[in-house]
Amino acid sequence: MRRLFALLLLSLGLIPAAFATSRLPALPDSLRTALRAASTHRARAGVLLRAIAYFDTPDPDSAAMLGYAAAAMQAARAAGDSVLVGRALDAGSNYYLTVQNFERAAVLERRAEELLREAPVLYRARNAWNLGWVYVNLRRPDLARRYYRLASNFFSAAGDADGQAGVWQELGQLYQNLGRHDSAVTAMFKAVSIYRNLKEVRQEAKALSNVASVFAERGQPAVSSRYCRQVYRLAASIADSALMAVGLEGLGVNAQRVDSPAVALNYLRRQQALVRHLRFYSNRTGLYENLAAAYRRLQRPDSAAFYYQAAISLAQRTHDPDRVLGNMYTNLASFYQEQREPDQAEAWASKALALAGGRPSEGYTTDALALLQKLAIARHDYPAAYALQRREMQARDTLQAQADKRVLEEARASYEVAQAEQEVVMLRQEQELARLRRQRELAGAGGLLALALGAGGVGLAQYRRRARHREAALRTRLAADLHDDVGSLLTQISLESSWLQTSRRTPEQLATHLQHLSEASRRAVQQLSDVVWGIDARNDATSPLLERMRDHAHEVLSVANLEVDFAADASLAGAALPGLLRQNLYLIYKEALHNVVKHARATLVTVRLQLQDGYLSLRVQDDGQGYDGPGRVGGQGLTNMQARALACGGSVLFERGLPGLAVVVRLPV
Repeated sequence: MRRLFALLLLSLGLIPAAFATSRLPALPDSLRTALRAASTHRARAGVLLRAIAYFDTPDPDSAAMLGYAAAAMQAARAAGDSVLVGRALDAGSNYYLTVQNFERAAVLERRAEELLREAPVLYRARNAWNLGWVYVNLRRPDLARRYYRLASNFFSAAGDADGQAGVWQELGQLYQNLGRHDSAVTAMFKAVSIYRNLKEVRQEAKALSNVASVFAERGQPAVSSRYCRQVYRLAASIADSALMAVGLEGLGVNAQRVDSPAVALNYLRRQQALVRHLRFYSNRTGLYENLAAAYRRLQRPDSAAFYYQAAISLAQRTHDPDRVLGNMYTNLASFYQEQREPDQAEAWASKALALAGGRPSEGYTTDALALLQKLAIARHDYPAAYALQRREMQARDTLQAQADKRVLEEARASYEVAQAEQEVVMLRQEQELARLRRQRELAGAGGLLALALGAGGVGLAQYRRRARHREAALRTRLAADLHDDVGSLLTQISLESSWLQTSRRTPEQLATHLQHLSEASRRAVQQLSDVVWGIDARNDATSPLLERMRDHAHEVLSVANLEVDFAADASLAGAALPGLLRQNLYLIYKEALHNVVKHARATLVTVRLQLQDGYLSLRVQDDGQGYDGPGRVGGQGLTNMQARALACGGSVLFERGLPGLAVVVRLPV
């Protein structure tokens, strides 16, 4: 089918537009009448774009969408309207999104982005939203985050609050997948607030259910349950049984996590009663699994086995992914092991391994091998247990290697994307300079022409010299940062990888070194992100810096169980900061937080940012054990902080004798 419509796309440029739509699915009367009445190519393209929207329903007709997109493209080109061509490309990409061909969708959406630069802002908003979704599925979170924020700004400018809320929801889910829970909650609450103002109760309830899932993932079931109750109440107010079931499901799962299986069973039974008469309910399989788990903890094995079997049967009928089935098989095997039915346990664990086909592509394979190993030990079959143990270790090593490879690939992709983006920015700057130069050349007239050209030539030469000096300084600084920060980490990764390939060590030693590899990869990705962020001219305003500093504080300090009190002077909101100052301030700030986590033994970290008398002041104070020494032997942290401040003409002071230590940074703005 895809090949047929690809040929249709190629052929539409060679045949009349009237014939292009003659074999496409029929339109409703209103669109068919409008298409017949269209007297120009531009009007025809507009009607065909409306036809694409007609077929883009919750159950989309992808073939019709592609066919009408091709016809709209032909009419837009005939009209010579680049904006209409961009809209047709954007609409046609919906077909590839439907069939999950995200690479092809990305190509069409990027072409549409170029053509829609002069289009009404709402069309640009939808294009940016699609690009964000495309890059989420292509595992490029930095690009996805950029386009989601761009889409939010466009929707805000267009006055489309509903679209803006939808973007914030997807951005929150992106942050959740990246493990940035504070940012995820912030984004999702923005969506909740917008839907509440719009009085869209159903959408508000859906957004709150996402908030509840983030808190559940963070290990805060009580907070998650509070939002689940809000979801249930909102859904009940509009008699939406499916959404009420979502709230009850969250309450049931959270109750199990706080060791209340009887309470959990009550919520789950209410959920089951609600969805029993629903024709379409997407998570019926999950409901059966949760019921099975609740009955299992209540020591009611007959009911637990029934719902485990029901979940597996439903998953097989609906062709759920192997990962889902594999986890169900291992859960049922573990259940039978608890019930002292080793034959059943071994049969289901073997089914899980058979489903994986010998490839440890998912975590359930290692769980199944561990369970089979215990069964072999129980029947005193030690050779089989040893063989299973070796397979389990190999499977875990393979999964860890795949995870490390993904981290390295994402780091490399992020670097390549950042490099390409910088090249695009430089090209646009060169084009803008060329345009300005042409304007200056045309501005001279009469007798002043020679003087203007001479002055312009001198000024341009000086500008070029300054530009070359700035470019050389930027390249030198970028090369030094990449060499010192990222290069050393990548060298460490390379040496560790070579050592692992050539040496023979115990499994414990291998696990330790693989952990070192994983940590070094994560640090390399973070350092690379900091370098690229520091030279990006779009971050010259203070707001991106404050957001990044606040996010970093929560990410670093919450892991160490430290509370953070972060506040910035309101006068900073409109300030613009040079790239060198911004980057050095952020790196000094990161080093200060790192020292608190590593050495201070504190419980609270206070961060204050102020703008006073032409100086930007940063104060990072902890309530820890204080510090009186010159610094750790071989450590460079304090020296680097002083050097970075001096490079901006500023200073770093360390105030001792307080409860803890205060790092005070003053940089001239």
